[in-house]
Amino acid sequence: MGTLRFSIKSEEIFSTPTFADLNQYLAIEFRGMVPSESGLCLMVETISRNIPAPPVGIELGGYQVEEILDQWNNAALNHRLLVCRLTESELFKGIIEGAIIPAYGTNLSSNGMVVQLIGRGGELSQLLERIRQVLPVSKVTTSLNQVVVQQSLLESDIEKTLQAAHDLGFYQNPKNTSLRELSKRLGMSKSSVSNHLRAAENRLVEKYLDDR
Repeated sequence: MGTLRFSIKSEEIFSTPTFADLNQYLAIEFRGMVPSESGLCLMVETISRNIPAPPVGIELGGYQVEEILDQWNNAALNHRLLVCRLTESELFKGIIEGAIIPAYGTNLSSNGMVVQLIGRGGELSQLLERIRQVLPVSKVTTSLNQVVVQQSLLESDIEKTLQAAHDLGFYQNPKNTSLRELSKRLGMSKSSVSNHLRAAENRLVEKYLDDR
């Protein structure tokens, strides 16, 4: 048995027809596996704002909603706990057959998708290869030698943004530059610069804490 973790950029996820409808959610987080009459299902929590609950039977990102277990509001945010079944697909073959199971930490947000899996080495390698044929995988870490690991901690565009922010004094106190100036220098929107820096900071902090 081994583990596999990879991420996919949000623009790649939401531009793919299978996952396009997920763009309406602020976040979707994996909460566990549950038995059902139709087989082993996933329990996920969706976080959204001002959208109705998905009807039972609808497909969301390769999953079919089987049941709404609970729903509650937190300020302006709507939380719903759903039981979802994977639709028959060659892409998710290992998960459907039970050779691979999702792990806590699997989530989808505006920063992209992070997937954490546990399973047999060969099955994990095959799943990763099938996903790479459909979507660009940004980062891979694994406990398995069989899975090819991408060594770079950050994607090239995120690393470029972080390097520019550092070189121009964005992290100095007081700051020598602003998001507006960075966006002009890099030819990107302020929101893109902010998202890249936030993603870089999150991954660097995560790496630091993991290595302690």
